[in-house]
Amino acid sequence: MRVMHQFPLIFATSTALLFGQGLVEKQVMEADQDWAQATTKGDSAALDRILHEELIYIHSNGEADTKAQFMDNIKTGKRRYESIDLKNPRVRVFGSAAVVTSTAAIKTSMQGKAGPPANLAFLHTYIKDKGRWRMVAHQSTRLPN
Repeated sequence: MRVMHQFPLIFATSTALLFGQGLVEKQVMEADQDWAQATTKGDSAALDRILHEELIYIHSNGEADTKAQFMDNIKTGKRRYESIDLKNPRVRVFGSAAVVTSTAAIKTSMQGKAGPPANLAFLHTYIKDKGRWRMVAHQSTRLPN
C-alpha cells in the first residue's frame, strides 16, 4: 500500500519538473526575442536590461564589442540593425545558464550605409541574474546566402 501512495507524489513531482523546464526554456526564448526586437528598435533601456554588464558580443566579421561598445554603436547609429528574423531557435538550459542557437536573416547598416542582407548562425549564452535571463555572450557566423 505504501508504494501506491507514493506513486501520485512521484508523478506530480516529475510533471512539475518537466513543466518547470518548459517554462524556463520559454523565458529564455522570450529574452532572445526581446533582444532582437530591442536591437532593431534601438531601445537602449531594454538592451540595458537584457545585456549583462560582462557581455562579449562577437560580430560575424570578427569584431568584438563590450556591452558599452555595442550599446554606443546602436545609440550613435554607427551600427544599425534594420531587421533580425530569428529562425529555428533551440534553447538548452544548464541550471542558471542557457544556450540559444538559431539562424537569422538580418539587414544592417554601418555608418549610414546599407549592407547586403546576411544569413547568420547565432550562439547566445544567457545567465539568470537579478531575477531575469541576461545575455552574456553573442557570437554570429556568416552562412552561405
